[in-house]
Amino acid sequence: MGILQKSRLVLLVTAVMVLGAALWIQTVYGATWEAEAQNREGYGKICRISHEEQSVDLISMKAGKSEDKAASEKEIRLPMQAIAEANGFSCGAVADVAVNKKQDLAVLAVQAEDYEAGGTIVFIGSDGTFKGMLECGVQPDMITFTPDGNYVITADKGPQKKGSHKDGEKAQGSVTIANISNGIPSEAKIVTFDKLDGQADVLEPESITVSEDSKTAYIALGGENGVAILDLEKECFRVR
Repeated sequence: MGILQKSRLVLLVTAVMVLGAALWIQTVYGATWEAEAQNREGYGKICRISHEEQSVDLISMKAGKSEDKAASEKEIRLPMQAIAEANGFSCGAVADVAVNKKQDLAVLAVQAEDYEAGGTIVFIGSDGTFKGMLECGVQPDMITFTPDGNYVITADKGPQKKGSHKDGEKAQGSVTIANISNGIPSEAKIVTFDKLDGQADVLEPESITVSEDSKTAYIALGGENGVAILDLEKECFRVR
């Protein structure tokens, strides 16, 4: 059947993703908060994104007598446009965030202002300092760490006009892999679907879940109702 397995695994992938580190919320605290990521070990840092204000907040969790009584305290607000200008990348929108205690990092999936330009993975320390950045595929929509903390992965939806595809415009999505086991590398690997004749232009990676051994990623594909299987060690899609 190739790398696509058209089945209800898409639902499973989505469910696992939602129950993982990323928690999607829609609430109002003077702005519209779109995404929140929490390191649940020891009430670690929380990162949350405001699309309206183009900012990211780092929040510390203080444990009470029970998890229900844990208190939160905003520590740092990161103005993403200013960070982008200072470090030479384009910030159209911060699409997603993930945190990892082992690496002491938060990672942000940043979409460029140009809908056809590559995005950026931004690395932020727990103290709010800018640690580095890597180019990723076009329009990154989700970002995550592998369970062992050695890889950062983005699902890149590909070039598209704001709103929806028009006049047969194609997605040409990709998945970006950054091996951070020895620190932030000089570049990441952008894995495309070019070897799939007649299919590459309709595949839009939407969400990611990773096996417990951190060797395989499962990518839910919008527009195709399928799942792509990615070998993280070989940095290529698995063909069956």
